[in-house]
Amino acid sequence: MMLKLRKVWLKINRRCSAKINKKYYSFKWRSRNLILLSIVVILSISISVTAITSYKIIKGLLLDSLKEQALLKTRQGQDDIDNWLAIRKTEIKTLANSAVVRSLDWPVMEPYLQSELKRLQTFLLMALSIPDGTLINTYQNRLNVKDREFFQRSMAGETVAADPIIGRTTKQLQIQISTPIPAEIGIKPAG
Repeated sequence: MMLKLRKVWLKINRRCSAKINKKYYSFKWRSRNLILLSIVVILSISISVTAITSYKIIKGLLLDSLKEQALLKTRQGQDDIDNWLAIRKTEIKTLANSAVVRSLDWPVMEPYLQSELKRLQTFLLMALSIPDGTLINTYQNRLNVKDREFFQRSMAGETVAADPIIGRTTKQLQIQISTPIPAEIGIKPAG
């Protein structure tokens, strides 16, 4: 019955009905658009926030991973260098305790040290230094090394791998590895 009344009323007022229908559908369409627009905006914002957050988290994880790898490589490199230096120190100690070197006679020592340079192939040159700081090397140079750290520490009884310095003979960056030559008598090194 209500439906019949409505139809009758609509026939009577077609103009009025057209305006009402237009407003009704226009409002309905606007509310749909507003809801749809709101959903799109909310989804866009949430996707953007998720993407930015994910990016920052992944970036942090990658940076942490790279830092760990760099530290691991650094530690491994440090261990490799320490092992290499330990081997060189052992070689120098062995040479210092040989009978030829303990003689402290340079004309006898030089051919022996030259042959060791060829055999070991890791040393640039070898030298003998006596307690007054005079040094003679396999390049036939005579120098005074009293001011050098490696000399002072070796004369104190230490086997030393000194910090890299520019060599006075070679003019190259080098690490001096030195060890005391035991004296026949007494506790002070002979060279």
